[in-house]
Amino acid sequence: MKTYFGKRLFDLVMASGCLLVLLPLFIIISCLVLIFAGRPIFYRQARNGLFGKKFYIYKFRTMYNGAHEQIEQLLVNTTQHRYCHRLKEDPRVTKIGRILRRWNLDELPQLVNIIRGDMSFVGPRPGEDYFSADLKYRYQVDHLRPGLTGYYQIFSHTTDISDVSIRIKLIDKYWQEISFLTDVKIILLTFKVIWKQKF
Repeated sequence: MKTYFGKRLFDLVMASGCLLVLLPLFIIISCLVLIFAGRPIFYRQARNGLFGKKFYIYKFRTMYNGAHEQIEQLLVNTTQHRYCHRLKEDPRVTKIGRILRRWNLDELPQLVNIIRGDMSFVGPRPGEDYFSADLKYRYQVDHLRPGLTGYYQIFSHTTDISDVSIRIKLIDKYWQEISFLTDVKIILLTFKVIWKQKF
């Protein structure tokens, strides 16, 4: 209970603080998306959260309108598994979207999800229906909120983890290690991985 309360308090304080500090950046990005890609500015998609409860995850839109319906056709001509969360050299991504993705800025609206209690700063990747079904709602049973970052997000930058069994192991690893210090470690590792990847 202490871990749960402390984690939720940390999420609320950090997400609220980040949202306040980054508000000017939110406005700038919103204007850029509107100018160079049109409406809508935000993209939302249904995901499975704590105890299997549905919620909408929010991101800055990085793809052309109607791009989600083209995924099956694109996967026909690629060796990537459908569980891979992003295709390499995805033709559906807008020019401004490529910049946002490069710096992971498209993920910033998920701070709102954290404040709402849909997500946590650290946890398993928010699963879509087909992914959660394969996991048999493992992380919902384990009382874990989906995270903005986590072991999956860290390892996915350097390793092919499309295999569902590997994802389950990463979720188990986090479940076994869950603590405030683990969350801090994962957040720092996330910044390290992003920094190395970009520079």
